[in-house]
Amino acid sequence: MSVSVSIPAFAAERSIARTTTSVLRQTTAEFELIIVDDASEDATLDVARRFSDSRIKVYRNETRLGMAANWNRALELAEGDFITLLHSDDELAPEYLTRCLKAFSSVPSAVVVHTNMLRIDSDNNVIGGHWVYPADAVDERLPPAAALEKLFAGNFICCPSVMFRRSLLPAGDLFDPRYQYAADYDAWCRLAPRGDFLFVAAPLLRYRDHDQRQTRQVPLMRKEKEQTDIMLHHARIHRRPALKRHAGARSLHFAWKCRRHRLPSWKDYFRSALTLYPPCLLDKRIIKTLLSLP
Repeated sequence: MSVSVSIPAFAAERSIARTTTSVLRQTTAEFELIIVDDASEDATLDVARRFSDSRIKVYRNETRLGMAANWNRALELAEGDFITLLHSDDELAPEYLTRCLKAFSSVPSAVVVHTNMLRIDSDNNVIGGHWVYPADAVDERLPPAAALEKLFAGNFICCPSVMFRRSLLPAGDLFDPRYQYAADYDAWCRLAPRGDFLFVAAPLLRYRDHDQRQTRQVPLMRKEKEQTDIMLHHARIHRRPALKRHAGARSLHFAWKCRRHRLPSWKDYFRSALTLYPPCLLDKRIIKTLLSLP
């Protein structure tokens, strides 16, 4: 099985060397490493090119594509049967590739393997763990319907911990550039119907949690709008009662927030909630608030 690790990078001069080194220290030597610099103005490209390992291929975009589009380019350039999209400020544990490939070998129908992780700060100190899975979590296998329903309860997948099976990816771009924050969440919802989601409970990723992450720069209302729009879109596609219930409740809650901020779009989200799941009107607290605001 051939495997690619793709690192989309932007303004990552301080972290790209550590990230690259974590890949080169894998317990398996059979992989290619793709680094795609998104027209950074700092020394990201220079640092990436200092590595002389023949497994590394470094590319630079002539103009900046943006986060999601650069993720797509990093996937497009990868040639492996299995692909990991590693963020340029995170680090893999040495056994990451071996453990993920073993999981794929045991479940031929799996489209995604994701792992537990440790959150680290700018000085590499461990400051926490996964936002969903505890340190004593166990391995998990979710078939398509269960994976999608769990996603509608909230995003439980740490993006840079994911390895994809190329043969089960959809045609075209996986990540939608319209989303500044939730492009990964939309991708998981698109992938869920295509195969099982496997979780490896070992913390095989060190996720750097700092204020300079690109997704940290997105305003809170933009984040919530993207997540709500994605849920509504996929609920309309799949039309399962549990998904419509989750999406209706989420849309009603976001309508309430839009009304509080005096955004006229609250009416659209209110109508979406009623259309998808009329019983959401039983949430009297939100309805009362919506009607009382000027």
